Amino acid sequence: ILSVIQPGDWLFTQMGHNDASKEKPERHTEPFTTYKSYLSQYIHGARAKGATPLLLTPVGRFHEKDGEYINDFPDYCAAMKELADEEEVLLVDLNTVSLQFYQISGIEKTTSFFMLSTGIEDRTHFTKEGADVIARLVSLELKDLGLTIV
Repeated sequence: ILSVIQPGDWLFTQMGHNDASKEKPERHTEPFTTYKSYLSQYIHGARAKGATPLLLTPVGRFHEKDGEYINDFPDYCAAMKELADEEEVLLVDLNTVSLQFYQISGIEKTTSFFMLSTGIEDRTHFTKEGADVIARLVSLELKDLGLTIV
């Protein structure tokens, strides 16, 4: 990234899904220490190159219980928000808006957003339809921040 990013560019950083995998130590980070440290590297690297960093909390997974969607990354979201405040970086709370959107959409429709609809038991990765939905959510959040990024 640092070899190609230029002044005026934006660097959107969204991490947390792999970091939360305690059963995979090669991926795992602790939310308020190593996770924040890795995110800081992206922030400082972007700024050093004249680019603007923007953080996005981890997008919600398809994790539903009794009709409610569950945040699988509460500490990672909190750590990212804390870092955004400390570093004065813009933040999109994609976790909250995606889970709210799933709730409004309902189980049947939300299922079509994930690879579950293809017969694969994947509650993290999106179908094209799901990716388009998340991209629209990000776009709306950027607009709410007053950004018009081309």
